[in-house]
Amino acid sequence: MKKYLTVSVLISIISILCHFFSFIFYNLKADEFLIPIHWNIQIYILIFISCLMSLLLVFINSKNIVYGIIFLKFGLLVLLGYPLGKYLIIETILFIPIILELIFYVTFPYCSILGLSGGIFIFFNQQEFNVWNNIIEKASVHDLVFFALNSTIILLLASFLKFGSQYIQKKESEIIRLDNALTKITSINLYYQTYAMSVEYDSTENERKRIKPVFKTFKNI
Repeated sequence: MKKYLTVSVLISIISILCHFFSFIFYNLKADEFLIPIHWNIQIYILIFISCLMSLLLVFINSKNIVYGIIFLKFGLLVLLGYPLGKYLIIETILFIPIILELIFYVTFPYCSILGLSGGIFIFFNQQEFNVWNNIIEKASVHDLVFFALNSTIILLLASFLKFGSQYIQKKESEIIRLDNALTKITSINLYYQTYAMSVEYDSTENERKRIKPVFKTFKNI
């Protein structure tokens, strides 16, 4: 439990850093985005809500709620990505904590499948489209390749660690199960040994009591 909490907190810290860098990057590039100025504060709010969701995951025990939060975070990421157009760096940064959260909170291999599916969706969603009567350019090939490589490497490394962790936990569970079975067998064996000794003792006592009168009879003769 302590180890689980430690990893969960570590992922939350990584998520906070990713959201912080996304906030800084957006703040530096805000004038270049083809969105109304009054929308900037809403972008900041969406980044803050996404970060807050990562922090909530540490305190939630229900798996269904955790899955729902991660799904909502992905939805926010897609929503944030639409007006940013060719600036794929924010989506690249914010997709990192989503991958880590999927790997940590979802069972292998479903976590890897979901992470891969999310990455493919974001990759092919980078299209040129119209927003607020402005043509939003799609991300460059260079940025798309960087997104794909970055996400794939993190997903593979995290999946490998998840697989190793689950394998070790499985072996530990088997060892505990075998240890419990051995303990039960030992207890049963001790019980039967004790029972056998008790039966032998009772049998010896009964035989002694049976022979004792006969021995007295012969002695008296």
